[in-house]
Amino acid sequence: MCFHISTKASTQSRNNNTPNKFVDYYHVSGFDHPKIGLLYNGNIITSHWGLIPHWVRNEQQALLIRNKTLNARIETLESKPSFKDVSFKRGILFVDGFFEFKHEKSRKIPHFIFNDNPIGIGTILSEWINPSTGEIISTFSIVTHKASNVLKSIHNNPKLKEPRSPLFIDINNKSSWINDNDLNYLHKISGEIEQNLKFHEVNKLSGRFYPGNNPSVLKPVTSQASLFN
Repeated sequence: MCFHISTKASTQSRNNNTPNKFVDYYHVSGFDHPKIGLLYNGNIITSHWGLIPHWVRNEQQALLIRNKTLNARIETLESKPSFKDVSFKRGILFVDGFFEFKHEKSRKIPHFIFNDNPIGIGTILSEWINPSTGEIISTFSIVTHKASNVLKSIHNNPKLKEPRSPLFIDINNKSSWINDNDLNYLHKISGEIEQNLKFHEVNKLSGRFYPGNNPSVLKPVTSQASLFN
């Protein structure tokens, strides 16, 4: 699943808005529910990662559910209660890369996965009205599908049924995601993009060896074995 991403302010803005409206996230976890710029309805908006369905009744329920909606499986978008009402509200998150953990026995080794240019990832969005304040809060989930290439070898968590991948979008043909619902075509295009991705090991993303939210978190390391002993 996709819970860690890297996206600079300039990547989020797509040079359409002033980049200083956004934050440079060299590494950010979805569990921090960051506010990120993404493309929706032809505009760059800001939205919190972790979708809150419109039917959530209060802040306490919102805090609980958003940890469970960082990702949304494309296969069940139209049937899951959290997603079915907004399965047609589609956006694109632009990232410089993302992080996944490769499992080797008891070790979880983080890898940074990237391309030469920003990567488009499919999202769905929801607007939740906080009943206590009346504030309208935009939230989103990253859409995933079955991994077919690079991610199959990295996203190998034995506890999961199958390796997953973010749904990669052809940014030169956005309408194939925004307006259509041909799952076979979307899976094919995403797999072709996935096939060309690059990756390398990086330092731990938490704890003593975590470099923090700065460019050094993206640097490759030769081996992580000593960090897990």
